[in-house]
This record gives sequence, C-alpha cells and structure tokens, in this order.
Amino acid sequence: MAGVSLLMLLAAAVQVFLFISGFLYSQKNVLTRGFLLKEFKKILYPCLGFLGVLAIADFVMMANFKSEISWNAYWWTFGSKDSSGNYVAQFANLWYIPCLLICYLILPFLQWFRSKAGINGLVILFVIETVAEGISICFFGQPQVAFPFIAGYLIGSAEFRDMSDPHIRKNWFWYAWPVLLSVLWIVGWWALGPAYPKLPAFWGAIVHWLFSISTGFVGISLAITLLRAFRFLNAYPEPKALRFLGGLTFWLYIVHETFMSGCFDLLHACPSWGLGVLAAFGATLLTSIVFTFFGKYIRQRNAAPSALKLVAR
Repeated sequence: MAGVSLLMLLAAAVQVFLFISGFLYSQKNVLTRGFLLKEFKKILYPCLGFLGVLAIADFVMMANFKSEISWNAYWWTFGSKDSSGNYVAQFANLWYIPCLLICYLILPFLQWFRSKAGINGLVILFVIETVAEGISICFFGQPQVAFPFIAGYLIGSAEFRDMSDPHIRKNWFWYAWPVLLSVLWIVGWWALGPAYPKLPAFWGAIVHWLFSISTGFVGISLAITLLRAFRFLNAYPEPKALRFLGGLTFWLYIVHETFMSGCFDLLHACPSWGLGVLAAFGATLLTSIVFTFFGKYIRQRNAAPSALKLVAR
C-alpha cells in the first residue's frame, strides 16, 4: 500500500478545478439545445490535440533511450515512466476527462433538482453523493469525482453573487474560515503522515481511506479560499498579470497533471525535490502559455473567413 505524504495534497488541484467548474455552471442554463454538445467539444478537441503532441513526444523519448517500443510499453508512458525506467511525457489525467464529461452529463439533473428541491435539496444530494463516493473509494479505490463538482454547484447556487460582487460587505470571518479549514486539513495530513506506515493493516487501510476521501474536501476548501481571495481583489483594479493568468486557466487544467506526475516520478533522482516541483510548475506554465496562444491563433484564423463573408454581403 502506498505511503502518504504532504506532496499528495497536490492531487487536490483536480478537485479544485471540479469545484470551480460546478460553481460556474450553476449560473448557466444547461437545458438549452446543444449546450452539452458544445461543452463536450470544448474539452474533447483540446485534449485530443494535446494527447497527440504527447504521443509524438513519448515516441521520440523512447526511441532516443532505445527503450522497448511496444503497445504495452507505449501505453504505460501515459501514466508513469516507461518500461526501462526512463521519464517520458505523460497524460496522467487522461482518465479524468471522461469523469469531467460525466459531471457535465449530470448538470441537467442538478438544474432540474434545484428547481424542485431548492438549496436544501442540493445539500441533501451532496451528503448522499459524498457517502456513496466514500463507499466506492473504500471498496474499489475510485477517486473523488462528483461530490466536489456538486459542492461547487451547491455553493454557486447559494452565494454566487456574494462571491463575485465586491460591493457586498462581508466580515473578516467570511474570508477567514475557508483558509482556517484548509490549514486544518494540511496540518492533519502532516500529523498523520509519519504514523501511517506504522499502523496495523486494518487501521492503515482506514487511515488511507480517510486520506483519499479528504483530498476532495481539501480541494473544496482551497477552491472556496481562492474564490474569496479573488472576490476581495475584485474591489481593486485587476493587475495585468492576474488577468493574463486567468486566461490560462483552461490549459492549466489540461496540462498540469502531466508535469506534476512526471515530477513525482523524478523526485528520487533529483538532487532537490523542490527543484523538481519548480521545474514541473515552470513546464506547466510554459506549456499552458504556448497552447493558449496557439488556440487563440486557430480561433482567429477560423473566424477570418466568416468576417470576409459578412463584408461581401
């Protein structure tokens, strides 16, 4: 059974994105015609393009290291090192894309359920889904998917305006409690981590389950912290750097785990794990910038003929 460390908290980044997705979609009418197809295309096409880039990169790396080039060896590169122990480019969250699409599929139900049962009904649904996923994690080892997304939809439905309008006055505790909760989660991980390997098998399994399910709650508390921090900053002129980073959000989600997982594979060989983390963040940011500008170029190029047709008319 795998060990536990504070580095595993970086896995909560996926839960943050799931929460924020649910939060934003709580303000959209998902029952309009073609909405889901449009959202599917928005995430599937970039993912397939990025997957193609990584497939080429993996082939080049494997050929360069004279690794075994077979289907099994090639497929393994999408989640870890290759069969010869060499680092290759990864799409470690490839399996998570269908999970996000499943979250999109439940949006019509969430909107209908909210119209019938209101916020209190969403609270009950969130509790039921959390328990169900907790059982699934316990028996099947499945990750958290729906309950962070539903949590985002619930919070967005209840207080989207409070989160987005800086003119609404809030006391300090409204800003502080998500931060305090995030700190408590992290302190709990830090305190239990060293004791985990020494526990008997049964209690070790229980603690491992608690660590697994808590990743979702860490993501939820961190997401609320970020949203309230941005709400606080909205009262001031938006810095250009923050606006620029905001434009990278989509590609940061697509590529982040590719480099973070690779970083973990390299930690044992790196003279400094901190250097490995910085390199992973740097590669993530650089790749996000490249794909963001490339995407803008493609959209502008596709829009150009339409503009010319309008002029011709």
